[in-house]
Amino acid sequence: MGIVGYGHIGREVAQRAAAFGMRVIAIRRSKQEATPPLDWIGTTGQLEQLLAESDFVVVACDMNKETIGMIGAPQLAMMKHDSVIINVGVGGSSRKKPFIRR
Repeated sequence: MGIVGYGHIGREVAQRAAAFGMRVIAIRRSKQEATPPLDWIGTTGQLEQLLAESDFVVVACDMNKETIGMIGAPQLAMMKHDSVIINVGVGGSSRKKPFIRR
């Protein structure tokens, strides 16, 4: 599972995913060392890697000028064909039209 936004909500999602034996990776704005339950953590500049590796992607980031529209058609194309994206963050981080077409 890949988590976009490793704040309070992202950490809670990671704990639950790890409890089911999932490999958990995440990205956040600032650099941080990976500690359990994470197998890997990167920065927002590594979104492409997270999307390409994840069967499930949970978007749990807040809405700001950096996150508005960060998931659109180009990012969906980077994902595995059968992957699932779940947006639990504040609206605005995902563009709606690419999801409708896919």
